[in-house]
Amino acid sequence: MCRLLFALWLSCCSVLVTAAEWTSVSERDGIGVWTRRLPGAPLKDFRGRMDVDKPLDTVVAVLTDFHAYAQWFLHMREARVLEGHSLVDVSIYFVIDGVWPVSDRDAVARAEVSQDPQTLAIRMMLLATPRRIPPVAGRVRMPFLQSGWELTPLSPTTTRIEVIGSADPGGLVPLWLANAAVVMMPRETLKGLRRQLAQPKYANPDFLFARDPLLRDLRAYLRMPGDIP
Repeated sequence: MCRLLFALWLSCCSVLVTAAEWTSVSERDGIGVWTRRLPGAPLKDFRGRMDVDKPLDTVVAVLTDFHAYAQWFLHMREARVLEGHSLVDVSIYFVIDGVWPVSDRDAVARAEVSQDPQTLAIRMMLLATPRRIPPVAGRVRMPFLQSGWELTPLSPTTTRIEVIGSADPGGLVPLWLANAAVVMMPRETLKGLRRQLAQPKYANPDFLFARDPLLRDLRAYLRMPGDIP
């Protein structure tokens, strides 16, 4: 059942601006994990962070390669763009494997990308829109999801990656088990992302951006370290 709580691509909206304190629960292998409980929330929020020796554009290329998410994102079965003319504002559909006898979970979310013009930090946010498409037989639609990635260039060749968010997996899930999954999800997902970043296919992110209209539009919107102003 730990697969039920993954709360994809960490939220950088209201989760970040509340005054609740984060509690460190894990710090090893270069990955830190924190959790917190907001007043009235049944499940804990999560936060994971690591630094990688990869430039910002490479990290963006991996995180926008949705069809490859099943290769590295914890228990992700499927992720794809539903609609949108720009990755700055699109709808995403994804499926998380359940554990028998619990059904798979799916979610529909509106994705937005923004960038700080001074630090060049990029926020890739997801907010659930569960009624965007009809329910899918055999899958439980997640009623709430607020999550995303925050990417901060530390140098032209080093990037800090942070995943943060919260979710309601829907259906009947023991709270203690769902909250335990909150700790595992960011750690294992960041470990998978680190492995994915080393794949040769991402060695030339400019090529990846150029061949896909959505990625090409996104790259034109973003500034990377080393770009000519």
